[in-house]
Amino acid sequence: MLQALHSSNQGHFESIQIKVMPKAIEIESKNDQLKIIPSTESINNILDQAENQPDEELKNALLKLGNIFKKIRSNKKKPSE
Repeated sequence: MLQALHSSNQGHFESIQIKVMPKAIEIESKNDQLKIIPSTESINNILDQAENQPDEELKNALLKLGNIFKKIRSNKKKPSE
């Protein structure tokens, strides 16, 4: 590879670094087993707490978190297609 770069006349190269990464699919399948979704009661509590927050940034973060959990929980209840 280094020789090919030298012969391409695209500049001077002294070394090449290569990073080998595992397939993303393997990582995702392991992570799926570790997901713990809060109960509906906990999700509703997060959303209720968000409504009572004077700090807009915190309020928006809690609303986003609660809605994400709600969406994940509703997707888990649907039968597999």
